Amino acid sequence: MSKERKARFRTLSDIELKSVYGPEDLPYFNELSEAAKREILEAHEKHFGAPGKPPFLRGIYELGYRAQLPTIRQFCGRGLPRTGCWVQNPEATSRED
Repeated sequence: MSKERKARFRTLSDIELKSVYGPEDLPYFNELSEAAKREILEAHEKHFGAPGKPPFLRGIYELGYRAQLPTIRQFCGRGLPRTGCWVQNPEATSRED
């Protein structure tokens, strides 16, 4: 398990962010009956899981981008759309400007 880059993460409005949010963080969650809470928590775990665990709806890393910064990769970026690297037929890209 990786270590987080910072001890605390905050928004520009100086609101502290938790590492993971779930149904219990909703404002009305404490007003629900115990049976409803249990049902919601079970459904949430079944459908969303935890970060870094299947079905990976919350990301493939347990700490998300708290441990490492995201990478930005450029896959093409050459030329115009009609002449770029994804064009299959070079004859179809005649320049008639």
